[in-house]
Amino acid sequence: MPGYPRTPRERYALAAGFTLVALLLRLALAPYLGKYFPFSTFYVAITATAFFAGPGPSLFAVFLSFAAAVWLFIMPGISQYPSWIIPLLGSIGFLLVSLLISGIGGIAWRAQAWAEASRQEAELRREQAEQEAAERRKAEQELRQSYERLAQAEKIALVMPLHVSLDGCWQKVTPNFCRFLGYTEEELLGRPFRDFTHPADFATDWNQVQRLKSGEIQSFQMEKRFIRKDGRAVWGYLNCSIVTDEEGKPLHFLTYVLDINEKKLVEEELRYHAATLNLAIESADIGTFDFHPEAGVLRWSETTKRHFGLDRDAPVDYEVFLQRIHEEDRTKVDHAIRQALGEEKAVAIEFRSIGLQDGKERWISVRGRVFYDRDGGPLRLIGITLDMSDRRRAEEELRKTMVDLSRSNLELAQFAYVASHDLQEPLRMIASYLQLLAAKYRGRLDSKAETYIHYAVDGAKRMQRLIEGLLAYSRITHGAPFNPVNTGRVFDEALANLDASIRESAATVQGKDLPTVYGDEIQLLQLLQNLIGNAIKYRKRDTPLTITVSARRQQSEWVFAVADNGIGIEAEYYDRVFQLFQRLHSRDEYSGTGIGLALCKRIVERHGGRIWIESTFGRGSTFFFTIPVMKGISR
Repeated sequence: MPGYPRTPRERYALAAGFTLVALLLRLALAPYLGKYFPFSTFYVAITATAFFAGPGPSLFAVFLSFAAAVWLFIMPGISQYPSWIIPLLGSIGFLLVSLLISGIGGIAWRAQAWAEASRQEAELRREQAEQEAAERRKAEQELRQSYERLAQAEKIALVMPLHVSLDGCWQKVTPNFCRFLGYTEEELLGRPFRDFTHPADFATDWNQVQRLKSGEIQSFQMEKRFIRKDGRAVWGYLNCSIVTDEEGKPLHFLTYVLDINEKKLVEEELRYHAATLNLAIESADIGTFDFHPEAGVLRWSETTKRHFGLDRDAPVDYEVFLQRIHEEDRTKVDHAIRQALGEEKAVAIEFRSIGLQDGKERWISVRGRVFYDRDGGPLRLIGITLDMSDRRRAEEELRKTMVDLSRSNLELAQFAYVASHDLQEPLRMIASYLQLLAAKYRGRLDSKAETYIHYAVDGAKRMQRLIEGLLAYSRITHGAPFNPVNTGRVFDEALANLDASIRESAATVQGKDLPTVYGDEIQLLQLLQNLIGNAIKYRKRDTPLTITVSARRQQSEWVFAVADNGIGIEAEYYDRVFQLFQRLHSRDEYSGTGIGLALCKRIVERHGGRIWIESTFGRGSTFFFTIPVMKGISR
């Protein structure tokens, strides 16, 4: 009991202590009590022992008390009684009374012990009840939270619990499931799920249902397609189990459906992009690699292995990779890769490689990116490889072709210059002698002879003009160095050179907002003079001619326009007019060599621009050409 000795040793020690105290107290009271009441203090010790230590220690206290009383009052020489009968009767009475006290005290002690045990048991039961109540409240709260989460999941994530009969018909559906399929609840209940399952998925679904129904499996999960009311197929994740009664008899199927249509659409989109990317990579002959510098592991795609002349199953590592690079490029490649790993730089390098199997030299281009761990250490280097051998060979062949073409063009220009220059003298001589012949024998020859001489002189002059045009055309690419040119001043010079033609045709020529450009002033003068002269030549005879030259800035170039109200050009001839010796009219209608507009095109192209025409036949034409804007000059 609380506050009482618990072990037997403690209780018997308590009995001995009470008895010793009683003995000392009796000795202290001996002067006052004498021979009377020899057992008085011992009764108190026995009673206290019986109450505080129990029946066993109380009997022990009786024995000790009796022994002490006998030693004090009964032993011969000590006893003060004249006869032994009185002590004997007193001793017997002491024993009886002591046993009675001990019995009563033991009963009281035992009752108290039972009461304490009952109290402790009640306290324990109370604590257990409180704990069970707390656990029950916790379970109820968890169950309530589970229901709330389920309701929230059903509301947000379209987790739809359904009941399906053993023959496969809907018994219970949710509003979300109705929205999922586009039907009302009345349209779904009682109908078999087969009507709403994609034909390609029904066999698998039904097979799993039969296995579940036979007890072969406890539940199954699958992704399947449902058919909506509007005919569209939608994806759902199905989790199905069977519900039984207390005897284990199947009642119905419990099915949970999760809407994964968005997930499937994303997966399909990813598969499409991955397939497109793989197709693009294969079509572009792009290889991939993955290098782990810490482990020294290098992985190559089949295309990369082919770039290096390897079989698809051939092993490779970084050291083998370096050894097979051309010795002149090996150090450069190794340095570039180590620099990228250590300084967080991308890899972009081209080098020559000797095929590891076929020994063929190839030009390889590598582009890669380094990924790092949390500590900033290089984790992996991934990238692509391109076999640049064909391009390199094409570039080399193109370079040689360009050199040959440049040499050929130079020789052709020299030939054209020499030919046109050397041809002019005999043509001039032919024309001069024919003119002398016509003057000397004028009136003495018949009309046919004079006509023949006229044709010969005219042909020589036209041949001379053609040669002069060719000479000017061949000189375009060898003009003066480019300098800032005020095109307004160039326009004025062109008008001065064409003054006679302008006055003869009564033309009105205007120039508006002409800027300063970077170019060859002489060639720009030829350009404007040819375009204005072309407009004067192809004018309408019954309409006053108006020519307007203007310019406007469009992003990084000036767009010039030479507009007229002449005869115009049909659209089918827009490209033809810029070709050499192409004429749209007979010489009887309009004179010319067919070189002027070709000359204009070559001048514009030398200045980095382009030239084109817009025209309405019978109403006029506008020739456009562009010149790049000169840096630092806005007008």
